Formats: sequence, structure tokens, C-alpha cells
Amino acid sequence: MTAIVDLFPECRDGRIRLRFDSFLERVLYHPRYGYYCRPELRFDKQGDFYTSSHVHFFFAEILAEQFLQIWEDMGRPDPFGLLEIGPGDGMLAWQLLGCIQRRFTEFYRTLRYLGLELSASLAKQQSRKLAAFPQARILCAKYASVDVAPFEGSIFSNEFFDALPFRRLRRERGRWVEYFVDIQPERIVGRWESTDWKPKGRCTVPLGTYLEWREQFESFYQFASKVLKRGTMFHFDYGDLRENPSRRGTLRTFYRHHLGEDPFAHLGEQDITANVDFSHLMALASRHGFRSRLLSQRQYLIERGILEKAVLRFERMAPERPEVIEEKLTLKDLIVPGGISDCFMVLIQEKIGT
Repeated sequence: MTAIVDLFPECRDGRIRLRFDSFLERVLYHPRYGYYCRPELRFDKQGDFYTSSHVHFFFAEILAEQFLQIWEDMGRPDPFGLLEIGPGDGMLAWQLLGCIQRRFTEFYRTLRYLGLELSASLAKQQSRKLAAFPQARILCAKYASVDVAPFEGSIFSNEFFDALPFRRLRRERGRWVEYFVDIQPERIVGRWESTDWKPKGRCTVPLGTYLEWREQFESFYQFASKVLKRGTMFHFDYGDLRENPSRRGTLRTFYRHHLGEDPFAHLGEQDITANVDFSHLMALASRHGFRSRLLSQRQYLIERGILEKAVLRFERMAPERPEVIEEKLTLKDLIVPGGISDCFMVLIQEKIGT
């Protein structure tokens, strides 16, 4: 296990105290010891975790058809930009660009893909996977610090927002308290303390309820409103509206496929996350010139014709073949209630400002 002093060398000189989001920034994104920067991080069912693009290629195909429709509705701009925030292992982009290249030749000619990735090891994986697409490039940089020329097109992400560090807050009578982390070379201890934090705008939660607050949401919308001149954003992630709060919060950890709740265990070797506050995202989007629509991923995929795709695909296959049976069972995870698509929401945000 990664030593405490590897991630927090300054604690050698005495106890240090950090806000919880600053603690997460280090254990998740330290360039050498952070969880998301580990060279061995894997995105598949045998690895650390998997996303919808690893379940079935229909997910990327539906998104490709969505981008084609947007391009046509916008009058076929040339170039048409696709900016992916946090491309993971590059699987979604690889499937997406391959589908557009095979099926929509004219659209493909106008396409310019850019992936922004914070992890150097993941950026290398993505660049290798997308090497066959000359109009695709990967930048290892944080969105807030990179200079992207304004473009027409789409910004999209798949499980990006949930990976951002978050503050832990709790509303008490007449005040808010916040979770801080005391770090010494031999141990880490968390404690709740009074804070002068106050929500910007309307943020009503019941007394005693936990709130996971991501400061970086604001900088993301500042960036998105600046670089997207015209177009639509698509964000796939898990979470809920603030009208449906969890009194104990939604912090959870994942270590070798095991669910936990101790953020101080397995430093640099476990994912630490919480639900995305879509109310926060939608409020920020409105202030920055975007109109939002929120729906479940299952509803989105059904609206975009995944059931019809499945019928057409399997009617040409021998139903008794083991690989066909296996694919049907896999595809169900994207469609049936209780599958992965019920855990995820799709936030669609159209740029309406000028």
C-alpha cells in the first residue's frame, strides 16, 4: 500500500490539516501515487471498473447517430468539434470515431476530436488506441488550464463528474459543518468542524443531511461556455437531483470490485466517489447560457432506438449460438430495469446563449 508520506510528504514536519476535497485531489490524482494515475488502472469487467461503452458498442453507435443529427441540424458546420472530457481508456472515442468513419463519411470528413485527460498514463493509452484516426488528438491537461479554440460541435463525458474531488458538508441548525482531514505519518483521522461555507444561490437540504459539493463544477461551466460557440453537451454519470437527498451522504469506495466507505484505506489503490449533484450542474448551466434536460440513461437509449437496433441485429443471428446468447445477456444490462442504465443519468445541455 502507498505510504502516507508518499502522498503527503509535508506531514513529516508535523500534522497537516486538509479539506476533504484537497485530500481527494492528492489520493486520486497525484501524478505518481494517485489512483487514476496508476499505469495498471484498467477499464473493463476484469479491471477496476467498466463503463457503458465496455458493455456493448450500441452505446457509442447511438451517440454517433446523435452527433450526426446535431451536425445536420446545425447546417453541417465544417469543422465540427467533439471534445471529450476524461476519455478513460479511450474505448468510447475509439468506438464512436470508428462508427462515424464507417457509416457517415461526409460527417467524418468534418470531424475534429479532442480528448482532455489529466492522467499521463491514461493519456498514453488513449493516444495509442486512437492512432488510426488522424483527426483525433489527446491533450494531457486539466480543462481549466488548457487553451482550446472556440468551436461548433459537442462536449461530452462519460463518468467524468463523479471522479472530481468533493467537499463533505452537513447542515445543522443555524450552521454548516465540514469534514476535515488530519494527516500524520502514521495515521489519518477525519473530523467535523464548523465552517464559514455557505451555498451560492438556493441550496435547501434538510437538517442533518450530508452534501457532497464539487467546487470544480463552476470552473467547468466557465470553460464550456467559453469554448463551445454553438452546440450541445452530453454528460453520462450517476447521481440525482438535490430534491432526493441521502441523509448519510453518498460517499463510497471501490477496491478490487468491493464496495466500501473508508476513504483512508488502501491509499492510492481505491476509487473514492459520490453521487453527482445534478441540481448543481443544471443551475450553473443556466447561468452560463445552457438549457438542460435530465433523464435516465435507459430512457435516453430507448428514445434513441436501442430496442429497434437489438431486434435488427439479432434477427439475423442463430439464437442458439453461445456467443449470441452471451451478447443478448450483456446487452440487457443497458436496457432492462435494474441494469447499469438505471444507475446513470444523461444530462443534455444545449448552448442557447451567444
